[in-house]
Amino acid sequence: MGFLDLGSLHSLVLSTPCIKELYIAYPEQVLRDVTGRFGFQIQNLVLTARAVLKETQYGCKGTPSDLENMETYLLRNLDSEGPKRIVVDGSDALPILEDLAGLDSRLNELVQEYAMDTYNRACQFDNPGAVVGELTLSPSEHHRISRAFWLLQLYGMIFYDFADRMYSHANPWSNFTGHYFLRRLAVWELDEMVTVYQFMVRYRLSMSLIPCCSCHIGESDVPRPYSRNRDPLECNRCRGRFRQYRYQIWDFLDSYTRDRTYALEQQCNRAPAKLWPDYPSANLPGPGWSFFNNIRIHGSVIRPVYKGYFRNLGFFFWDRERLQRWHFFDLESSNSINAIWKQRDDQINEGRIFDFVEITQRGEEQNLINWTRCYVPCRYEDWLAYEKTQ
Repeated sequence: MGFLDLGSLHSLVLSTPCIKELYIAYPEQVLRDVTGRFGFQIQNLVLTARAVLKETQYGCKGTPSDLENMETYLLRNLDSEGPKRIVVDGSDALPILEDLAGLDSRLNELVQEYAMDTYNRACQFDNPGAVVGELTLSPSEHHRISRAFWLLQLYGMIFYDFADRMYSHANPWSNFTGHYFLRRLAVWELDEMVTVYQFMVRYRLSMSLIPCCSCHIGESDVPRPYSRNRDPLECNRCRGRFRQYRYQIWDFLDSYTRDRTYALEQQCNRAPAKLWPDYPSANLPGPGWSFFNNIRIHGSVIRPVYKGYFRNLGFFFWDRERLQRWHFFDLESSNSINAIWKQRDDQINEGRIFDFVEITQRGEEQNLINWTRCYVPCRYEDWLAYEKTQ
């Protein structure tokens, strides 16, 4: 069963008695094998998120917790390469699988939503009005996006949900602060996390899995969400209106970013807190971030361009081959990027006035443009036949 994903395993356990019996007999081994497919880094984030969720749901305010010493807790739980105990002796293995499958399913939905949104934006930027093809993420692209969402999810679970239910104003924890979480991240990991955070804000999506204290015990009466607060980590019932306590993410991110855009290299780590031997590419920034960093060092990137080009097109997550296909590496200076961004933005805005029928008829135009960009001269018919086989 180790080759299954968490959602498929959960469905099989619920629907097939013999699979259920096998899982109950060996839950620890099965869950280690299934979550091990994520790689050490994502596996640690998934299992830690589930542990924090349970502590938040069943803990009592004022009860001592491992989370009181945040630096030690994160080091022990996020940097481990060894086998981690998933099913504690005497625990019911079925709710553990249900929790893990639910967390993984929700995060996978967000990964796909984000990937499709930025992929469509990038394709339209490369060729405004073109018909966008299907998207299949590479393993490294999926890993980068997943890591960003899991980091954001874990931050919200610890510093919003857990803090709201467990933190005591009368006996504050001196080592419980968001700085311990954020300063562990490499500069590109922070940029990736803020990028998906802003995606959630743009579409008013929520990552909160449990209501805040006031909503949970029925002290609040909210006929509709408090729409002015678009923080995706807030309570999805009151949107933070009745939350007693939390460490809002921008209270800390302001110290690490330039005007709430990209991370400041001098304020962040230049390498990850942990180097992962099972996934060496996770220890390095993506090619898109490296390109951006080189542009940023040698010239200024204005705020609208950073948001419209690098952030909204998912620049930091794509592989080199995809970015080259979009010709995003053709621009070698901040001035040329600023100019082309303005030109393409105008073209995209102009394209929005076309009706749907006209846009769908532009597929042939897209093929002609791509053929003219082919590095090896050939007839259009030969190029088209080759593209259909890819």
